[in-house]
Amino acid sequence: MRGRIHPFVFSIIYTCTTLLALVENGILDYNVIVIHLLFSMCAAQMFMSSVWFFVGLREKENLTGAQRILHVVYQGKEVQLALLGSFLLQLWIPLHQGLSPYNYTYNSLFLLFAPSIFAVLALLSTVFVQDMTLDDNYDQTPAKDKAVDPTAITAGKMFVSLLLLVYGTVILLVYFTEHMATYRAYLDTMPEASIQYDPLTASRKFLIGPGLSAL
Repeated sequence: MRGRIHPFVFSIIYTCTTLLALVENGILDYNVIVIHLLFSMCAAQMFMSSVWFFVGLREKENLTGAQRILHVVYQGKEVQLALLGSFLLQLWIPLHQGLSPYNYTYNSLFLLFAPSIFAVLALLSTVFVQDMTLDDNYDQTPAKDKAVDPTAITAGKMFVSLLLLVYGTVILLVYFTEHMATYRAYLDTMPEASIQYDPLTASRKFLIGPGLSAL
């Protein structure tokens, strides 16, 4: 991934998370699942457009001479409106799935909104985190005066990979917890004779011993 969430990786993870959010919360209608899988493909295309925008902008800023003026194209109103629309769709598609009036069982609220969490994580990583100066040794030259290699692996991009690993670990822990609970119930041996409530003896008074009645 070269330190960032690649559009192909985003497509696979987001699609799988979308499927888990539906199935694990009781939505097993094939038509509903297919519709949201198509929506997930649209979200992946929107994310790819965002990644292309920032990678292309960095490449144009690295040009020298008269060609450097090409980066002005990315600052036009039409391009900026398209970028804003891409951001809004990336956030609306998973939110629409979580708020749809389906008969959710709510077995896992985290998995239900996991697509929204992943979409926000991917968007923030692309726009902010990967361009942050998080290296231990960094140049004091202002960012606007130095060329930024869009293919270089920086500490910001490594932190993006770390956030992605944390997200995957949380998903893994959700299923690991369910597995341990199921496995423990399978291993536990239930007693053959269970404790029962006897209404006939409920009102009787019990003593430690026979007391004076034995005399």
